[in-house]
Amino acid sequence: MINKINSKNLIIGTANFSSNYGLKHKNKAINNKKKKNIISFIKKKKINFFDTSQEYSDSESFLGRQNIRNIKVITKIIFKKKKISEKYVEKLINKSLKNLKVKTLYALLFHNPKQLIGTKGKKIFSFLRKQKRIGKIKKIGVSLNSPDEINIFYKKLPIDIVQLPLNVFDQRLIHLGWLDKLRKKNIEIHVRSVFLQGLLLMKKSKISNYFKKFEQNLKEWNTWALKNKINKIDACLNFVLNNKIDKIVVGIDEKKHLKKILSFKKSVKDLNYSKLTCNDLKLIYPKLWKVK
Repeated sequence: MINKINSKNLIIGTANFSSNYGLKHKNKAINNKKKKNIISFIKKKKINFFDTSQEYSDSESFLGRQNIRNIKVITKIIFKKKKISEKYVEKLINKSLKNLKVKTLYALLFHNPKQLIGTKGKKIFSFLRKQKRIGKIKKIGVSLNSPDEINIFYKKLPIDIVQLPLNVFDQRLIHLGWLDKLRKKNIEIHVRSVFLQGLLLMKKSKISNYFKKFEQNLKEWNTWALKNKINKIDACLNFVLNNKIDKIVVGIDEKKHLKKILSFKKSVKDLNYSKLTCNDLKLIYPKLWKVK
């Protein structure tokens, strides 16, 4: 079990580097000056991992211009063509390597595991394993929105990494028993949405009217944190680290936010988060949010 946040288990997500990702940045991405300050601080703290994607506008290219050769990169790709081929996948891999100016990807993650199943999918997966052997990628994984999707590949493909959401409201990964099952197969477990795109840290006055219907959930969360005398950043991280995960993906708006995360202290209390769980996708699945 991880007891602290360090350079080996923290992954810096870059979805907000070139897009309006997250509640705070619904109108614009963070600017280049802040991004460069963040990356400079990451290098200083010797944080080892970035998470990016070809879908995050020019995030890959931006990282490539920041001399990140000593940092491991996880990138995600989406097959936009209905008919995919080894040549097409190779083109996408080479594009990421060129954008990032690296020779090897720590991991290549796929958004849709169904595309790696079936006759054609098996050929693609076999091709990916070849890419591992020649050193272009080290690990193959999937980035999922729901633990239910694990069933698609669990008994069929030797996946190295699974990336999933996990936070105090979204506890599906725990309740469905997948943490232990993934562990038994020696699959790396990476979790994201630890702060639920910042919602779990926001002041009541800053929260969109969309979440009015979940006012009780948010009230219970605030009350719980006050009762346990723990700040909400530490509470969110403590919850995730109490479970058997390997790495945490976090989005950073400013250098000071990363400082707060790195100063995290594990609670000595035995905190019970179970009553905070919520299964309503309109709260725990940000793609369904209708936030103006």
